[in-house]
Amino acid sequence: MADENVPGQNAELEGAGDSGVPQISITPTNIILAGGQAVTFKALDDKDKPLEVNWEISPKLGAFAPASGTASRTFRYIAPAQVTGSQSVVVIATATRGEAAATATINLTAVPVEITPNEVTLKLNQSQQFNAVVAGDPANAVTWNTSAKIGKIEEGLYTATEPVEESTTVTVIATSSLGKKTGRATVTLVPPPWTGRWRNILGAYLLAVFSLVFLLLALWPPAVPEQTMAKAARSEAEKNAAEKAQVWKDAQNALDEARTAATNATNKVPAEERVKIATADRDRAQTASKLADEDLSNKEAIATEAASPTVKAFWWRISRATDILLLVLLSGALGSFLHSARSFADFVGNRRISGSWAWWYFLHPFMGAILALIFYMAVCGGFFVVTGGGANVQAADLSAYGVAAVATLVGMFSNQATQKLADVFDTLFKPSSGKELKDPLNHPAQTATVSGPAGAAVPGGATPAVGQAKKS
Repeated sequence: MADENVPGQNAELEGAGDSGVPQISITPTNIILAGGQAVTFKALDDKDKPLEVNWEISPKLGAFAPASGTASRTFRYIAPAQVTGSQSVVVIATATRGEAAATATINLTAVPVEITPNEVTLKLNQSQQFNAVVAGDPANAVTWNTSAKIGKIEEGLYTATEPVEESTTVTVIATSSLGKKTGRATVTLVPPPWTGRWRNILGAYLLAVFSLVFLLLALWPPAVPEQTMAKAARSEAEKNAAEKAQVWKDAQNALDEARTAATNATNKVPAEERVKIATADRDRAQTASKLADEDLSNKEAIATEAASPTVKAFWWRISRATDILLLVLLSGALGSFLHSARSFADFVGNRRISGSWAWWYFLHPFMGAILALIFYMAVCGGFFVVTGGGANVQAADLSAYGVAAVATLVGMFSNQATQKLADVFDTLFKPSSGKELKDPLNHPAQTATVSGPAGAAVPGGATPAVGQAKKS
């Protein structure tokens, strides 16, 4: 597009080989015009002398003279006052005798001054060459400037010469010498990547947060059956232990009788054989009784654990509700750790991390933990519908796996979880219509008129903008 406005280029000719027929060229052959701009075309022969030709235009947009189909040496075209988009107009010059012809193209544009590229992102000491195309000026003569005194620009070459602490936008302005029209391009200056010891300390902190997974495993409640099932299993074990103990007792009595009979028997061999058999039966019964007692002890411990309102954590016992709360906090922190660690690795890998975000990485696991706790309390309070539960859900009725999974997801997707809590808050506490304040703070701005030094009207009632929060 840079060579479209160069004058003096000859259009391709039709019928140039006809004997005795002059060749035709038009100057300029190609030009860009904005709304209301004008251009004068000239017809020349093969010796670059003015030539009278018949002029035509297609499509018939804007104003032109002479009229289409009229013979003249020049042709003046004026673009429409309002040009809403890009469009091409073809000017045709035809010889007054013969069939020789030449064409020129007018490119209509809604942008008087166009800068390319339109947007660019630069780091310290990087440069970008900008080019301007000025409608109506084949020379594309412009004066370059910037909106802020950051960096330097010479002949369209912008260089980021100064470091910035945060992302900064600079507007490159090209002002045409023809009509003082301007074009703009945007340069986004990004700060240098955060490096050094403190960045590595932050990475080590995030790795330390991962160690919470071992604390989570230590606090994980033991897998015990439902309390009713545990009681039934203990009753069955008590019955089995009593039966085995009775068998052992009977076997011991049979052994005692066999030994007494062997003492009084005249034939010792059969009597001693019966003693050996009774001893083996007693030993088997004793072993079975001990196994039944051990099973009963296990079943009693399980039933006691299932009925207990506390669980063992490290060297002491805590309530099940407290244990679930700790699991929620740790799971929320680990979910936020996953989000933070992935973000940290991506930005460090792309060399785009900024030190101003250090506190966000530091606090994000804590925010995830608190948000997961709030979400858990909302579930237990009945603000959310949970499968198989309702209001006032008990800690013993919740699965540790389900609670930890939801808390981890809340920590990972904190934005969505916050929005869900906001929806609940709006549903519960949204004021009803008709009870609005008589004089609310966010009332529509009204215009007051005061008398200034020169009697000028000054608008009042508007609140000045104090800043705009950056969304992460």
